[in-house]
Amino acid sequence: NMDLSLMPGDVSDPFTVAKLCGQEFMTATINNDLNPVWNSDAFEFNVTSGDAKLHLEVFNSNFVCNHDSLGTVEVDLRYLAVGAAQTLVKVLDEGNSKSADREASIEVKLELIAPAAKSNLAGNKLKLRIIRASNLRNMDLSLMPGDVSDPFAVAKLGSLECKTATINNDLNPVWNSETFEFSIPIDNAKLHLEVFNSNWVTSNDSLGTVEIDLDDLGLGSSQTVIKALDEGASKQADKEASIEVELEVIAGTSVTALASTLEVKKPRFLKTEDWVPLPNFHAPGAYDRPAWSENNGYSGGKITPVHAYFSYACRLGQYDYKDTPTYYPAQAEVCRNTWADDPFHHWRKEGSVGF
Repeated sequence: NMDLSLMPGDVSDPFTVAKLCGQEFMTATINNDLNPVWNSDAFEFNVTSGDAKLHLEVFNSNFVCNHDSLGTVEVDLRYLAVGAAQTLVKVLDEGNSKSADREASIEVKLELIAPAAKSNLAGNKLKLRIIRASNLRNMDLSLMPGDVSDPFAVAKLGSLECKTATINNDLNPVWNSETFEFSIPIDNAKLHLEVFNSNWVTSNDSLGTVEIDLDDLGLGSSQTVIKALDEGASKQADKEASIEVELEVIAGTSVTALASTLEVKKPRFLKTEDWVPLPNFHAPGAYDRPAWSENNGYSGGKITPVHAYFSYACRLGQYDYKDTPTYYPAQAEVCRNTWADDPFHHWRKEGSVGF
């Protein structure tokens, strides 16, 4: 016990962490119990090393401070037989907190599963149509006449899952579904089918499952298969539920895509709204004086060049023509403070002459 026991029955709140090959799983926490029974879900690890060891550690859960370790143990997987489930009881190493009158232990159930063999049909395609199911059991309350199960079917292959429509109040539903297409994976060529009763409030009820090994099918031929559904503990005594499907394995198309590398050239200059357009000295009228209007002043003054290189007008149109421009080739000095809108002011210094 690692709790303070301020109240009767206030003892450790244990949970267990299992680690293997960089993967980690954790059980639920059981409060105030020194002999917890988790009966956890089956945790599945991918064993990536031949000498891997399963690390188990039990903790006391704390809300404020760090969790207290109640003991650790490692299980060497090399001594386990492949394919057989084994229950092991292992003593926990409690470190310096080990007590003299008891021995902490943990019980686990382990099973090493051999890697799945590569499917003969890997890389090909499966076309599936779910036709019908028969003799399904009723899972509804039947509060009204004809109120029976509302079945739908789910097909899974690899990571892909497809589902039929739901047919209400029918123990012998006929779906005649659309054609579902799957890619057949390398390591698991078993098609998993399960029929459910649809519920609005609670979880859907399973009406039976079946697996079909696709390696038993031929490539290129369409087959209609009727399989009995495994109803588990709810199996009916007087009839057998079944499902009918249409299967076809077709050759997969191997396409080699050549990705061309496109070199995107960045422009040398980025266009911004602050830039002043350069004059086109080859355009008709390029050397004409801008037109003058008594109301609007000179038109196009900012982009229209004139003949004199050292005049106000040819300095890339940087002034606004508010006043009548003065034209003389031997312009001696330009004061940037006279321009109402000078986009080149960052390039100049106070008191500079021209450019």
